Amino acid sequence: MEALSEHDRHGLLAAAPRSEETAGSDEASGPGDNAVAVPAASIESLDDIWDDDDLGLLDPGDESIFESRHLGKRSKGHTPPDGIAQRRPCEDFLRFEPLFRRIQERLESGAAETARFQFESKIDVGDYFIVSGLLCLVDQVIDARADVDPSNPRLRVIFDNGTETNLLKFSLGKALYADENGRRVLDPDLEADRMAGLSHHDHRSGTIYILRSRSAHPALREYRDLVKIGYTEGEVADRIANAENDPAFLEGPVEVVESFACYNLDPRKFEGLVHGFLADRRLSIALQSRKGKVFHPREWFAVAPESAIQVVEAIVNGTITKYRLDKISGRVVPKKPEGPIP
Repeated sequence: MEALSEHDRHGLLAAAPRSEETAGSDEASGPGDNAVAVPAASIESLDDIWDDDDLGLLDPGDESIFESRHLGKRSKGHTPPDGIAQRRPCEDFLRFEPLFRRIQERLESGAAETARFQFESKIDVGDYFIVSGLLCLVDQVIDARADVDPSNPRLRVIFDNGTETNLLKFSLGKALYADENGRRVLDPDLEADRMAGLSHHDHRSGTIYILRSRSAHPALREYRDLVKIGYTEGEVADRIANAENDPAFLEGPVEVVESFACYNLDPRKFEGLVHGFLADRRLSIALQSRKGKVFHPREWFAVAPESAIQVVEAIVNGTITKYRLDKISGRVVPKKPEGPIP
C-alpha cells in the first residue's frame, strides 16, 4: 500500500482496513495530503455489498434483452423446426476420407464434373454436392419413421473437412439454392455402381482379369489353352496396351476373356486364391525375351478360359471348397462326397 499510495489520487486506499499495529501509528499507510478519509463499511453478506454500491458500479443496466415476452409469440402457420442442424466432428471420418479423395481426383482429371444444383427432390443417399465451398456426401437417411414426411427425411451429411451434420433434405436443397456456387457432382462410375446395386461404401479396389494368349512363340505351340489371371488397379485396356513388348504377357497379343471388378476385398489376396487353386496347371517354362533375357512367367495357366472363370465365380459365391482341379484335364470338377467306405 505504501508503494501504491503516490498513485492513489482518488484515495481508494484510505478505505482499506489496517492492522492493530498500524492503526495508532503516525506512519499509517495513508495516501497523502489529498486523501479522502472513507470510513470502513461493515461487510458481512452479499446484500451488504449491493447496498454499499453508492456509485452504481454493480448496476447491470438495461436487462430487456433477457425478457421472454417475444418468445411465446408465433406467426400464424409457423411450425418450429424439429431440430437445429449443427456441424460437429465426424468420428468415423477415416471411412469417408478415401471416398472424398477419389472424387477429388476424378474431378481434377475430368472423369467427373459438376453442374448447378436445380432439383431439391433429386437428393439421394450416395450423392455428392459442393456447398459453401465444401464437398459433401449424403451418407444415409437417419429418420425414416412413419410419422416423418417421407419426402423430407433427415439426412446424415459428411463434409470433406472432417465434419458432419444431420439436416432435413429440403434444408440441404435450400442451402444449395442459396449458394451461388452450389453444385452437384456428376460421376458416370457412381451412376453405374448405383444401377448395379452398389452403395458408396462398396469400395472398388481393383480388377481381376482373365486373358488368353495369342502368342506365336514356338515354345508355346503345344499348349491348346493358355490363360493369365492378373490384377490391376486401373483399366485393363491400359494394362495390356503394350502386351507385345511385355514379358508379363509373353511378348505377344492377348485377348480379354473376362474381367471382374473387386469391391470390399484385397484383389491381391483374391488373385492369390485363384493362383493357388490352379497351381497344378501353372506354366513352368523359361522363355527368352526379344532383348535376350530369360524370364519365367508365373501368372499363366494351361487351363480353358471357362475353367478360370468358374474358379473366380466359385471363390466369390463361397462354393470353391466343393470343387477341385483335375490335374490331367485342367477342368474344375466337384469333389467326391466324403463318407464311410462301403
